[in-house]
Amino acid sequence: MKKVFYLINIILALILIYIIQYPKIQQGKIVKAKIAFYPSPASFPVFVAKEKGFFEKEKVDAEIIKTSSPDVIDELKRGKVDIVVGYSPIDFFIRQKEEIVNYRIIADVENSGDFIFASLFGFGKLKEVKDLKNSLFYYPSQRMEGKFIGKKLSENYGLNISNIFEYSTVLPQIIEGASLVYEPFRLYFFKRNMRVLIDDVFKEFLGESYIIGSVFCSKVTLAYNRRAYERFKVIWDESVDYIKNNPDEAKNLYIAYCVQY
Repeated sequence: MKKVFYLINIILALILIYIIQYPKIQQGKIVKAKIAFYPSPASFPVFVAKEKGFFEKEKVDAEIIKTSSPDVIDELKRGKVDIVVGYSPIDFFIRQKEEIVNYRIIADVENSGDFIFASLFGFGKLKEVKDLKNSLFYYPSQRMEGKFIGKKLSENYGLNISNIFEYSTVLPQIIEGASLVYEPFRLYFFKRNMRVLIDDVFKEFLGESYIIGSVFCSKVTLAYNRRAYERFKVIWDESVDYIKNNPDEAKNLYIAYCVQY
C-alpha cells in the first residue's frame, strides 16, 4: 500500500513540475505564422524584423508574403493567413463594413512631421490648392483612401466629384491636374523642378497623427494560433524600437525595402 502511495505522490509531483514548466516549454517551441504584407511604408517594420533576425529570436517560423489583393482580408477571416500588415484602415473598413467584428487591430503606423506619407503634386498650370476647383484630381487605383481624400478636397476647395479619376500606373502619367503620390515616388517628383508640390495631404487635411496602415489579425488567429499573435506583437515592438533608436541604419534599410518591393 505504501508503494502505491509513493507512486501516486511521484506521479502527482511530476504532473505539478510539468504544469509549472509548461509555459517555458511552450515558449521554447517554434511557432509557425503566415504573414501577408501590403507593400507600403506601413509594412516596413516587418522588413526590419526579417533583416535583423527578430523572427528567429522569438522562435517564429514566418512565411512572409507580399500582396496587394483585397482578397487577403477574406483569407485572414478564414484563417488561411494569420496576420495582415500595412493596409490602410480606411481601405480596410470600406471593404469589410459590417464584418469588421471578425478582426482585431494589433498595431497602427502613423505619419509624423518627419515622414509625410503622401502628397498632392500639380501638373501643368496647377500651382495652388485653391485652383483645384476647376481642375482634375487623380489617385492610384489600388488606394481606396484616394476617394476619401478627393471628397475632402471637394469639401474644402469645391473640387467637382466628377473630376476625380484613378490611375493604374506605378507613376502618374498626367499632363494636367493634381495627382496623389505616395512614398517613395513622392521623392521622385519632389526633386523635379517641373513638378510643383502643392501640399502634404495627410498633414494638411487629416492631421499629424493620420494612420497610414494597420496590423490586423482575426478571431480565427486568436482562437487557433494565439501564440503567433502574441509573439508577433513582441517582434513588432522590437522592430519599431530598432527603427527609432537606429535612424541612420533604418534609412538604409528603408531604401532597400523600397527598391525590393
